[in-house]
Amino acid sequence: MVVNGSFIIMAPAGSYTINATATGYQAKSLSGVSVTSGKVVDASMTLTVATASNKPGDCDNSGTVTITEVQSAINMFLGLKPVESCVNVDGVSGVSIAEVQKVINSFLGL
Repeated sequence: MVVNGSFIIMAPAGSYTINATATGYQAKSLSGVSVTSGKVVDASMTLTVATASNKPGDCDNSGTVTITEVQSAINMFLGLKPVESCVNVDGVSGVSIAEVQKVINSFLGL
C-alpha cells in the first residue's frame, strides 16, 4: 500500500470486482475491472466519508443494521460490552430493553 491508499496488485488476466472499505468511510465496489496480461490497469475509486445514520444500532454508519450490531446491542444491555451512543439513543445511562428493541426493529427494517 502507498501512503495515499494506493495498492499495486499482481493478478492473472481476467475480470475482477474490487471492494474497498475503511473505518469512517462508506464501502465501495468497482465491478468489471478487466486485467490483461502485461498491461497496467488503473482502477481508481474515492471513498466518501460516512455520515451518521439515523438508524438505532447502526454503529458502523453503513446505513444498515447487521445481526452483529444487534448482538452488540444485546451485550450492551447485559453489561457485557461498553455502551455506545449509536444504541443508547436516549442518552440515559445504560442501554434499555426498549433501545435494544429499536435496534432489532432497524435490523428488520421496521
